[in-house]
Amino acid sequence: MSQPVSSVVLFWNKLLLLCLGLLITAACADRTEQATQHAAQADLHLQAGELWLARQSIGDAIAERDDLPELHLLHGRIEAASEAYGTAFAAYSNALALDSKNMEALQAVSQLGLRTGDLRESLDATERILVLQPSQESALLVRGIHAFARNRYGDAIEDADRVIALRPGSEEASILKSRALFMMGDAAEALEVIEAVQGGTADSEGVARTKLELSRETGSPQGMQAQFNRLRQLRPDDADLRIDEANLRFKLGEIQAGTKLLTDLLTREDLRQMSASQAIDLLRDYSAAIPEGAVPDLAASASQTTLVELARYFLENERAGASDLVIRQLPASEAQPLEARLALLRNQPSQALKTAKEVLSRDETQCDALLALSEASLANRDVPSATRSAQRAAAECPNRSEAWLATAAAYQARDEPIGVQRVYRDAIKANPQSFSTAKAYADWLAREGRQREALAIVRSFTRSSPALLRGWAYYRSLCTRLNGGCENDAQRGLAEARTRYGIDTRTGELPQTGLFGRLARR
Repeated sequence: MSQPVSSVVLFWNKLLLLCLGLLITAACADRTEQATQHAAQADLHLQAGELWLARQSIGDAIAERDDLPELHLLHGRIEAASEAYGTAFAAYSNALALDSKNMEALQAVSQLGLRTGDLRESLDATERILVLQPSQESALLVRGIHAFARNRYGDAIEDADRVIALRPGSEEASILKSRALFMMGDAAEALEVIEAVQGGTADSEGVARTKLELSRETGSPQGMQAQFNRLRQLRPDDADLRIDEANLRFKLGEIQAGTKLLTDLLTREDLRQMSASQAIDLLRDYSAAIPEGAVPDLAASASQTTLVELARYFLENERAGASDLVIRQLPASEAQPLEARLALLRNQPSQALKTAKEVLSRDETQCDALLALSEASLANRDVPSATRSAQRAAAECPNRSEAWLATAAAYQARDEPIGVQRVYRDAIKANPQSFSTAKAYADWLAREGRQREALAIVRSFTRSSPALLRGWAYYRSLCTRLNGGCENDAQRGLAEARTRYGIDTRTGELPQTGLFGRLARR
């Protein structure tokens, strides 16, 4: 899809002429002249790629005159160039409020609204474009994407066909049509449409991504791997693609290959924390162990945020040597809380207690130190202190399942089953896709003789994580152990999970609107 219009507009001359034409006051002329000068400087900074300076200058311009659409248009270009799409959308919306027929603003709101989730505004702007220009390709494509997102696949195909009629071989329209055909149940024609796009040449990124999704949903791991190979050439630094490919390898039982993909990814210094967490979660999901020989390279190359995630992962797996090697690469402020947890792993509760208290004297919200203090206190039979520290950890870091598990352990030590149940319920609510939480809760319920509730917890977990093999495997084993009569259901779920070749969407995460999101399994 084309980007919002970015041509340089000589609006400062237009503004001065406008003020003269309207016989505005000298004060207005002065403010307009100041705004014009700031805007001209902002435009120069934009052309030079000096986006931070461009932002400052356009901010000064709008502070002088916020009623001129040209200023908001320039603001939108600057924010779009900065990839601050939410702010760009707001700027273009301001321009549109001042000039309802401005084509640049209409196109930007139409296109950016898809990216930012402002779908009503996007569709409204799209329809207004098509009233003014009924054959505007970009607007037809955006309207088709809106129709696809609303499950109106026939309308999506109609708009895609109109674009293809205007521009035969349009890649974006062909992708939209292919996806809509697949969702209508015609996988063969969907593949035929997308295969025809490149005309025998190497697939573009958009075509490769579309073929990847079609292969995923038609259960073709070989087709997926072919597209991963192509996308590795086109997007060698895309962490999400590497994680997705590692998941496929794990699903196919290629544990060593999947682990290698993730280990290589984790050595990258520019890896985002979210990507590092997802990679390590995937290792957990398949009980894949990073080889000891790879740990020194990880310790030497990984970013600081990745090292912290790795240290927690090694501590969780009781790998003291690997934990120590990683922790030693961290600055003291990051290392010390983890050193407290490492001391516990080495059966040194007194040292853990001392180190954790030192950290908490500086930062009473540090979650690793709170966890270490709770576990060390529990080891010393100081149950009240263990409870307080674990509760604080869960409050400060509700997304970390180990904090909730430590709190449940403290209440178990207090022999307060009502408290244990309350903690587990809060933990499940905070982390509905945490396998360790669901398993711990189900195991506790089973020990309490509450078999039906235990099975219900795991059954609910498999609904929120239908592609996770170990969730279904545990459900099957629990069904057998508790004579729950659900073994066949669990076995069917496990068999289906083996052919679900994508990572489960996070609970509450909105599906991607556009041409390259995951196709929903029918």
